[in-house]
Amino acid sequence: MLLQTESAGNARATYDVGLALINGYPGAESEAHALLITARAARRTGDRRAASRLLDLLVRDHSGSEWAAEGWYELADLHGEAGHWAEEADALAWFDHYTMADDMRRDPARRRLLTLLREQLTLDEIDRLLDEHPDSALSSTGSWLAASMVYESDTDPDGAGERLEAFLRDYPRSRYVEDARALLAELARDHGHQADPGLAVGRADRIGLLAPLTGDYAALGQSLFDGALLAVEEYNRAMGTSLRLVSRDTRGDEVIAVQAARELIAQEQVISIVGALLSPTTVAVATLCEERGVPLVSPTATKETITDLGPHVFQTNLTKSLETRLLARVAVLGMLRVRFGILHPDTDEGRSIAARFTDELQRHGGRVVATASFDREITDFAAPIIRLRQSAPEALFIPATPTDMRLIAPQLIFHDLRAELFGPSSWNNSLLLREAGASMEQAVVPSDVALIPEARRQRFEDLWRRRYPHTPSSSIGMKSFMATSRIIDALDPEGMDTRQRLRERLEVGLQEGDEDGGAASSQPLRVVRASELVALPVALLPGLTAPVEGDLESLDMLDEQEPDQPGR
Repeated sequence: MLLQTESAGNARATYDVGLALINGYPGAESEAHALLITARAARRTGDRRAASRLLDLLVRDHSGSEWAAEGWYELADLHGEAGHWAEEADALAWFDHYTMADDMRRDPARRRLLTLLREQLTLDEIDRLLDEHPDSALSSTGSWLAASMVYESDTDPDGAGERLEAFLRDYPRSRYVEDARALLAELARDHGHQADPGLAVGRADRIGLLAPLTGDYAALGQSLFDGALLAVEEYNRAMGTSLRLVSRDTRGDEVIAVQAARELIAQEQVISIVGALLSPTTVAVATLCEERGVPLVSPTATKETITDLGPHVFQTNLTKSLETRLLARVAVLGMLRVRFGILHPDTDEGRSIAARFTDELQRHGGRVVATASFDREITDFAAPIIRLRQSAPEALFIPATPTDMRLIAPQLIFHDLRAELFGPSSWNNSLLLREAGASMEQAVVPSDVALIPEARRQRFEDLWRRRYPHTPSSSIGMKSFMATSRIIDALDPEGMDTRQRLRERLEVGLQEGDEDGGAASSQPLRVVRASELVALPVALLPGLTAPVEGDLESLDMLDEQEPDQPGR
């Protein structure tokens, strides 16, 4: 009868019938639904007090009912109409607790609750709401707003500090974490508040550097340090600032690298970190930086999945995936090679790179006529070389390290495998060229600084000659200079940075490219001539009509200008 009366649209009759049923059959199975229908009818008649009383009965006595969420939603709307903001917020929080995840009203209700927290509720009302709903979806936002309100009142700095520290401990992954740390830093500066060191904010005047400054990789680590220092010194000289580069020695060890990163983050409070040269140490450090919300920029690590560790991890160098695609495309489309052999290390990575190169070749009309692998422990490569020679490839792709290539290159000549060589950017190696360059004539490799704009490269070379007149520059130093410059470019000139804000600007900056340095190198490939690497003039290759330039990562130019596939 009640549902029929409601369907008829007569609010007064619905209210009267509903009230009679509720009073006549207390505790009936359908009482929760009857309370809801009757309350809605009371609202339509303008009797808000009766509606409020009925809804209170519904949510109090039938909290386990399927109609509880509807009751809280109606109550929130009722209190909102009356301007009872604290009561509306409480009802919305309960609605969020009881409603289903797929309820279309859930997101609008949360946005309304957020608006009330920000614009209408007092500090005491927010505190009561948090006490009543400690597990609410918006409890982290409420805690942040309460802490910031105490801070802004400027009457209780210690109380503000305690609230901010509690917020950071309770909600370490909140979007407001870095803002809270920034306020803690200001409290320390203005009021001497001593916060837990583990909760410290990153200092915008400190950039961290991790590098192997001692041990087997010390020379490379020193180049990484020198390049980063050059970028910091140039910025300080131009801006009259006192930005510091704070370095720690990793010794090339993952455990030591993580310990060093912890020092930079917690004790030195660096706002970002550059490093850590090698892929294994970079991966170890990246995991920690992502956990702590500290931007890490890797200028040299080549492992493909480092950035998958999270949004705080960035790579600015040419990855193995990108350089493999670049070589395959230029070899087929630009140099018109069709028949390829592949000689790769018998490792998971070696097989993966070979497969990627094969896929890219086939996509553009090339084909692999023979593949051979080698154990990293051997020194005699006769067997795989002879196997490849039998298929007479025009070109040979060898994703080998410089150490392996120093052994392989002379043996290719000895066993009369005369194919054009293509290899990774790691072949940009002076020792390799000195010892095996004569056996690698016309070998093509990606430039290991292909992603660095020409203007930045020239600027680096000029600065390096002035700063280190007796030390030749290096690609590692240039990459480190570029990565550190990227961080500096993303810093707030007013010094009001947080790690989260810096991360956001780094993300935008790396997507948009260099503002004053121009496009990436227009000469991304090099060729061995007389035991030296020289730029390969891609624009003059027969299969291409324009240089490979702009965004190397997309390689759009090569896709757009793909010629007819060569015959097989």
